[in-house]
Amino acid sequence: MGTNHAITSQSLPQREAWGLLGGTFNPPHWGHIQIAQAALLQANLHRVLWVPTYRPLYRRRESVLAFDHRLAMVQGAIAPYPNFHASDIERTLPAKSFAIGTLTQLQEQYPNVDWTWILGLDTFSSLPRWYQGDRLIPQCTWLIAPRPAVSGLPTASSTADAATAPILRSIQVQAAHWQAQGIKLDWQLLDIHPIPIASSNIRQRVCDRQPIDSLVPAAVKAYIQQHKLYITTGSPSD
Repeated sequence: MGTNHAITSQSLPQREAWGLLGGTFNPPHWGHIQIAQAALLQANLHRVLWVPTYRPLYRRRESVLAFDHRLAMVQGAIAPYPNFHASDIERTLPAKSFAIGTLTQLQEQYPNVDWTWILGLDTFSSLPRWYQGDRLIPQCTWLIAPRPAVSGLPTASSTADAATAPILRSIQVQAAHWQAQGIKLDWQLLDIHPIPIASSNIRQRVCDRQPIDSLVPAAVKAYIQQHKLYITTGSPSD
């Protein structure tokens, strides 16, 4: 696991705080890098572990690029960042795998790690519907990235203005929902101006023979070109 080197539990003499950034990464882009960098700094993380989804549960299997391609693009994208590492752990999980399974496997592999789950606001809003969410939620800190259309959001401890108050309120409502069940939800809102990039737009631009230089790291662009990915209208899509 990792960009060019493996991380082993023996290499962690004391507890560390790691972020878990999961996703399809079809392909990874600068928006993902921005979120990972912000998480590393704002949550005082030692590392961010990028975990490509092997079999996305809610998408047709034929509509998602092969796992090895997506993993390779992640590895290329994060190679310049020593605190970013890629994991293929979901390759080893059962065919019908859920977030709780991924975290449990990582906890067994890295017992000296405290986990922070990094996710977007839309995904966080779906947390009440996650399989065994009541088990999963107390085992992580939840680090929430705002939607790309909303910029300048405060952190959880900041004073909310009229624009951000509904967003913070929705998070607080969910926290209260879990608290009523005796479950503590620890959360933090990333303070970033999100880059408005979507993987689906990148794929369409490649298909249309339009440039993507400003949207993805050079290594990702080179990999897409080398393997002729996304060049037909039948290419994988969201």
